[in-house]
Amino acid sequence: MVYLDNAAATPVSARTAERFAELAFEFHANPESAHAAGKRSLELINQSAEQLKEALSEKENDLEVFFTSSATEAVNSAFSFPEVGSGVIAASPALHPAVEAAAGRSLSRGIRVLKLESSGGIDLDDLAGKIDASVSTVIVEHVQNETGRIQNVAAIGEIVRRRAPNALFIVDTVQSAGKLPIPWSEGRINMAFVGGHKIGAPCGGALVHRLSRSNNQTMSAKFAEHLRGIRYSSHLLGRPDPAVCAILAETLATTVDQGIGEIGKLRSELRFELAELALKSRLDLKFVIPEKRASPFITSFFLPPYQGEILVRMLSDTGVMVSSGSACEAAGGKASGVLRTMGISDKQARTMLRVSFGGTSTQNDVKLLVSALRKAIDSY
Repeated sequence: MVYLDNAAATPVSARTAERFAELAFEFHANPESAHAAGKRSLELINQSAEQLKEALSEKENDLEVFFTSSATEAVNSAFSFPEVGSGVIAASPALHPAVEAAAGRSLSRGIRVLKLESSGGIDLDDLAGKIDASVSTVIVEHVQNETGRIQNVAAIGEIVRRRAPNALFIVDTVQSAGKLPIPWSEGRINMAFVGGHKIGAPCGGALVHRLSRSNNQTMSAKFAEHLRGIRYSSHLLGRPDPAVCAILAETLATTVDQGIGEIGKLRSELRFELAELALKSRLDLKFVIPEKRASPFITSFFLPPYQGEILVRMLSDTGVMVSSGSACEAAGGKASGVLRTMGISDKQARTMLRVSFGGTSTQNDVKLLVSALRKAIDSY
């Protein structure tokens, strides 16, 4: 099987699965227990938090980690904090559905939807015009999960600091954590997220936060108290599992060490092979995002008049796995709302394919994909 849908979920290596089983067997005790076994479990969780923080940013020593069962739970935990919705929320229109839904459920005084440029980037002039003292939170994605567009988090963060210095700046880093450098200092990020399914871990998530740099120095303490409350008082979240926390941190550290050089080469090879296919088969190929503005892990392109969902099924029948957009919305049958905000028609949006690389992707995968795509188009 050729698996190129890593933006949806990544495969777990045999070694990672074995390591997870080892940790689950050894550290099975409840970390809240007073006995020695419980204390060992709690110590492993604390060590995992330190490892995860170092992997995300060696320079930032004031980050805090709140482990969750998934990235979605981490997002919901962040938006359950009353201060997040104490004013207006300014939000990217290209957020993952889980983040968009969490923002909508918050008790905010309204949501100001930001504007996207045709290239998929946040319109900075529009952002500046919509940010003022009434804004309590700004939420954008670092890497868009359908298109792969990398947002200029540093520039966005600078505008947030100037226009609404007390606002919280939340960045969805699920598609970038462990893959691309996260601009913590440059963007003055307050909250970010990690999802195990995106980096080769079998499960687990984390909310990484740093609120102490906001003007309200008591906010970090309030947030920590809130998180403890929803877990231990309200019982809205389950307790962190020591093995899940450890394997998430270890896997993240491993993916960071791998770097993005080889993935970048695969992306260049894919774009070249697709361009060659388009030339030989006279296809109207168009990449959604310019190469320099996209994550090397995600390449999305249009192939009109061929329907993306049909091509996905045809490729799947030959053992090649890609997607036509966000897996979380694939069942809905609707054209991408993200592409619509970029000025792309629904007709064209339905011709999109998304190829997403991971640590197991190879050059041979690219060649097999393009070969299978050629045959699918010939028999479409």
